[in-house]
Amino acid sequence: MEVGCYLLFGALSQYAVPYVPRASLYVQGAVAQPRLLVPVVLVMIYNRWNGILVPEYGYMQLELIPMLVGFFTYKIATFFQAIDDAVNVVGGKREV
Repeated sequence: MEVGCYLLFGALSQYAVPYVPRASLYVQGAVAQPRLLVPVVLVMIYNRWNGILVPEYGYMQLELIPMLVGFFTYKIATFFQAIDDAVNVVGGKREV
């Protein structure tokens, strides 16, 4: 059950900041870019939900793949919306 978290944090370790005397500057930059925060939180919720609430209280079991597909579909849609907005602004078709 915890293997998923360990694998995820292992994959995220490549973004770790090496120790340097002025590491506080690097840490501030890393906190300002939470690009993987939502998928990490989704995996953690999935693990805790299925590990605690399902066996003890009989709640429905969550599936990880649909959760992540939904999140990444949302990210792709916002990307295309930003491109559409940029094209409309450049083309002079700005809608209010």
